[in-house]
Amino acid sequence: GAGFEQAVARINAQPAKARIALQLDSRQKDAFAVEATAELLDGLQRADAALYLGAYENKLVSQVTAGENRGKTLPHDYVVLQWAGPFDFQSLKRVERLRLPLLPKAVPAQSGVIAFVQNRATGEVLQALMLHACPG
Repeated sequence: GAGFEQAVARINAQPAKARIALQLDSRQKDAFAVEATAELLDGLQRADAALYLGAYENKLVSQVTAGENRGKTLPHDYVVLQWAGPFDFQSLKRVERLRLPLLPKAVPAQSGVIAFVQNRATGEVLQALMLHACPG
């Protein structure tokens, strides 16, 4: 779980080539209503850049039934159910409004949204942002 946050922090330690803003409505039980605004700060990236969005959940638990960890309960953080995207950039700014489904029985307070802009030609992640849902 910590590796995920470290990766986001590492990406954000570089000079930003894109900017992401997220707004999240977590009032629905089975999905997040998300508005993502992504802006490219480096115009040379436009042809290859794409925005990806996903809802994640923390505190998932799986029972291991085989192998050396049999009988153990393993917690999982940052499990992404499915990615939405790639959303291309027709201009330097992209606004995407969509519903991101949550895992069945997901607890919205333990969930959130991650967004990232990636150059698909080089694989470089230009910017990444995580937003935890606020309880309530």
